Amino acid sequence: MRNAFADFGISTYGSLVAVWIAERDDPAYWDADWRTARSPRARHWLAQISARFDALFGDYDCLGHMSNGEGIFARRAA
Repeated sequence: MRNAFADFGISTYGSLVAVWIAERDDPAYWDADWRTARSPRARHWLAQISARFDALFGDYDCLGHMSNGEGIFARRAA
């Protein structure tokens, strides 16, 4: 899914599911930026929704990635 500022997605690996949101990074997004800077507005919008998004979907913290791209996660304390 996508809106004017961000891409939303669901990624799966085995029995794990990750729900994510990130600022758009596609040519149409950046081509439109030369008229009206979207990146500052996008970052502001993401900052506004990040706490609620994290509360809904943030059960684990990503500690890092191995050289093969596999992520290391730890469950958050309640």
